[in-house]
Amino acid sequence: MVNKQLHFTQEQLKKIASFLKKEVGITLEDKRLQRFKRKLEDVLHTYNFPNFNSFYHQLRYQENTQLIQDVINAVTVNETYFWREHEQFLFLTDSLLPTFIDHHQLQTIRILVSPCSSGEELYSIMLALLDKPKILNKLNIEMIGIDID
Repeated sequence: MVNKQLHFTQEQLKKIASFLKKEVGITLEDKRLQRFKRKLEDVLHTYNFPNFNSFYHQLRYQENTQLIQDVINAVTVNETYFWREHEQFLFLTDSLLPTFIDHHQLQTIRILVSPCSSGEELYSIMLALLDKPKILNKLNIEMIGIDID
């Protein structure tokens, strides 16, 4: 029988944070980890783990890849939309790329867009670049979007 009142201690949360840092490169400071505590506890209860040790054992020894993905989903913000962080697009098109063109002789530049769960950020960059024909006339731009989820 699962104890629905089971909650993670601070030490247990730190073990999860250490695991995530080592296995997938996600860094969670104590403050941020506390924010996701409830979601992590929901994962524990969803899988009907009777205690932290059984949960952590499966997580650590990767006996259940879906569990690992569910833990990653619990501690990441799954948010995507067009023109997210609009100032960054302006910086890219109005400052960074023009400066790059002025100081380098490359003909192709590659842009990695991360996070990019369903592509809106990547498309937003491309739309911003379409408004800058001087950049597009001087550079071939290759883009790829990736996301941990």
